[in-house]
Amino acid sequence: MGVLMVRVNGQFQPAVPAGVPGATGPQGAVGPQGPSGADGQATLIMGNFGASKVPADLPTTGLIPIDWDAPGVPAADMQLLVGHSLYYDAIDPLDPQAGHLFQFVTVASHPTGYLDIGLIRGPAGADSTIPGPAGPTGPQSDDIYVGPDDPVTTKPTAELWFDLDDNRILGPTNLPLAGLANQALIKRSDADGDVMWSSGIHTGEAFRKTLQGPWNGTGAGSKFDVTLETRRYLVLFSVSAMCSATGAKWIACSLDGSTTPLEYTRVWMNEINSHKMMSTGTAIIDVVAGPHTFAFGLNSSASGILSDQNDWGSITIIPLPPL
Repeated sequence: MGVLMVRVNGQFQPAVPAGVPGATGPQGAVGPQGPSGADGQATLIMGNFGASKVPADLPTTGLIPIDWDAPGVPAADMQLLVGHSLYYDAIDPLDPQAGHLFQFVTVASHPTGYLDIGLIRGPAGADSTIPGPAGPTGPQSDDIYVGPDDPVTTKPTAELWFDLDDNRILGPTNLPLAGLANQALIKRSDADGDVMWSSGIHTGEAFRKTLQGPWNGTGAGSKFDVTLETRRYLVLFSVSAMCSATGAKWIACSLDGSTTPLEYTRVWMNEINSHKMMSTGTAIIDVVAGPHTFAFGLNSSASGILSDQNDWGSITIIPLPPL
């Protein structure tokens, strides 16, 4: 029987049968950690659309031309790269795709060139019925201070009001010592930036009528019908007439048929053939909302009045600020 020979390193030698495999050796030590890879990125949102376009209008090439969705959207041609996305900000909140994100993947991955990633922002929630915590208490009016940084407007205007209290002025340190107790002071500035403080009142729309006798309290020329608000008013009036009779006849103003006239001053001038009489009044009244009548009539007989001869007058009603 022949001997099987093998060639090892150019030398022939008898072949030795393979032995039994040995046991597995122990695991080697853990090698050092490799360098960190680049950060991953799901998508990059490049802008939004929805003013005039819908997802079906998205260009399959990913090239979004200037002013595609609206003027300035986008501001210049924009080429989307694979992985770039656009947010669909639909005008119609009932659009089923409103709030969805569309990622450009090219037509090789999808026939439209885009994948609808889905809704990334849900609808706004309902308003909370639980009130928030109360804020800190603000400063009292007596603590108001106006310093050198106080804004100055470019037109003369009322900027800030201050009230007087306990016969002394409270407020900014540079407030002048002027005015009366409980009188409002107002800060004003002109176009040059000069600032001054002065007393003043704020009124609403005034009512005025020119009167023409005869002074019988019933004719259209001798009364003023006006609708007023519930508040305090300043009433100013002046009326005059020519009279040929002897004796004093005064023209008085009554409110809503009252037998007590508003306060007034009387002037009587004697001339050769006639007499001139004039009444002027200033009164402060408090009324409730509704129609009111101011009537002018004589405090005695109307005989001797020369109609259409200086039977003239006027009345002005000015609303005053609330107390």
